[in-house]
Amino acid sequence: MTKNDNSFSQSGQRLALAWMTRYLRTPAKSSEIREAGGAESDTPQAERRARRLHASCLRHLRLYREILSPLVAKKPSPEVQAALFLALTEVDLDSSGRKPAIIDSWVGAVRKIGGRKTSGFANAVLRRASAQLEKARDGKTELSPAILSSHPDWLVRRWTESLGKLETERILQWNQTPPDIYASGSQEDREKAGLEPTQWPEFSRIPHGISPAVAEGLQSGALTIRDPATRIAANLLCASRPDRVLDLCASPGGKSRAILSRANGPSTLVAADREERLADLRQNLSPWADRVSAVAIDLERPETLPEAWRNQFDAVLLDAPCSNTGVIHRKPDVKWRLSPKDMEAMPLIQKTFLREASRFVRPGGCLVYSTCSIEEEENRAVAESFLQSPEGSSFQLTAAIRALPSRTGHDGAGVYRFMRAKDR
Repeated sequence: MTKNDNSFSQSGQRLALAWMTRYLRTPAKSSEIREAGGAESDTPQAERRARRLHASCLRHLRLYREILSPLVAKKPSPEVQAALFLALTEVDLDSSGRKPAIIDSWVGAVRKIGGRKTSGFANAVLRRASAQLEKARDGKTELSPAILSSHPDWLVRRWTESLGKLETERILQWNQTPPDIYASGSQEDREKAGLEPTQWPEFSRIPHGISPAVAEGLQSGALTIRDPATRIAANLLCASRPDRVLDLCASPGGKSRAILSRANGPSTLVAADREERLADLRQNLSPWADRVSAVAIDLERPETLPEAWRNQFDAVLLDAPCSNTGVIHRKPDVKWRLSPKDMEAMPLIQKTFLREASRFVRPGGCLVYSTCSIEEEENRAVAESFLQSPEGSSFQLTAAIRALPSRTGHDGAGVYRFMRAKDR
């Protein structure tokens, strides 16, 4: 945060407090917590600051718990806990010497929650916790890498075993860094909105939040918020110059937009997902309404899939549900929602979905399997399983990309392209 950003308005503080309290009571996706309503902010700036504070709190939550736990004999209410976590978060973000003022501000918030006695408790705890946090950041503690980087032990062990210690350290560091926000669009529109160029020609960085010019571009459809990782699947799919494309598990539509914006993109795209996700999908694809149809299907119920689609598409993209381990820096709540059981269950779903998706590819057509996971079990292992299945017997793997965010500088992803043999 900048110096000015460190001073939260009361409305911004209330909003962050409402979100964090809700999370502690019933852990859920950050987006669902924010959409649930409750406190409101006075200004867009206050809401952006509250979002940043809430995300940073989730990003470093394990470390904050580790520091606060020995200082709190009796577990306080979720609202007081949330205030303590957020206070420590804002102290952690401070680079302008305002730590005492920040603590005073949050002690005042606790006073409104629990009265003078509770605020006295919060004041004592936060001043001691602030000192402990400073030691941790200076490397003067013996906390484990998993605690210092606020990741579950099992996930750090998993990555260390599969990727090695050095790569794991890089990923942990990447995940703890607030993400850049990127937008795509014509170069003229991106320059008009004041966006910064990047190493990826079709993407620009949004430097200082959503300015009026950026908001106007997003509203008109001239700009689209997308991470550079989304280009990988679109590039592989459009290389075959397909005319008719099916995008499965398409919502919210980022990869559909990437495909449609290509010069060698299709004339027709069918974007399919579950019924409850179609409203957002249709809205996000509205600039291409003349080329797109959004259709409700459920890959978990194969008996409901349209038989008329069999062998009909030049290219099919399956952006499969996954563990999201490639986007933890963007969605820090992911690491607290995952469990080892998810790593066993997810590939089973992905293998089923990929086999079903293959039925819609015409002979000579292209099938692209994509995830935002960095786990081999969800990527290469799924691709290999498909090739060994009856449905995959007529396909050949022609491209395989595993993008580790610590190396690429963008979201993690796995993308695999298969080409179906032509009928003889």
